[in-house]
Amino acid sequence: MPAKRTGKLTLAPTLVLLDALEKLCEQPEDGDLAYLLAVLLIRRRLLTDSPSDGSEEEPSHLQLTYPSSGREFLVPAQTPTPDRVPHLHQKLIDLLYCET
Repeated sequence: MPAKRTGKLTLAPTLVLLDALEKLCEQPEDGDLAYLLAVLLIRRRLLTDSPSDGSEEEPSHLQLTYPSSGREFLVPAQTPTPDRVPHLHQKLIDLLYCET
């Protein structure tokens, strides 16, 4: 039986999440995980979507900015396939939360 966790889970600090996103964007095999993390960071209003020129109906990448520092991210617009969802769910939990 697994040991019971004694610490409380808290959301990882913003800069840690941004660093994780940057590393994921550099790894093509993790494009769908980078996309999901980027969407979560947009929903939390930590990242903003840069306006596109409208030349593509479905862009291949999202151009995102962290307004506090001007840091920019080019995230692949790669939605996950249904068979990857359980794996990605666990990876997101591992990225988003840390034990305190």
